[in-house]
Amino acid sequence: MQKFQIGDRVTLASMPNYIFVVVQLKIDGSYVIESPEGNGSTLTYDNVSAEMLKSTLTTGTQS
Repeated sequence: MQKFQIGDRVTLASMPNYIFVVVQLKIDGSYVIESPEGNGSTLTYDNVSAEMLKSTLTTGTQS
């Protein structure tokens, strides 16, 4: 299972077009994630399991 740190950029399996930032690690191993919206509000999800998240980091090299 992949682990994430505060500040990591992730996507939700159900919302791959949104970029979220991990803002809190919970004691039960779940995460709180946030994504700023264009109108000044923030979309927040609480108690998100690691299985629902995917890192946005790429490991390719540029030629």
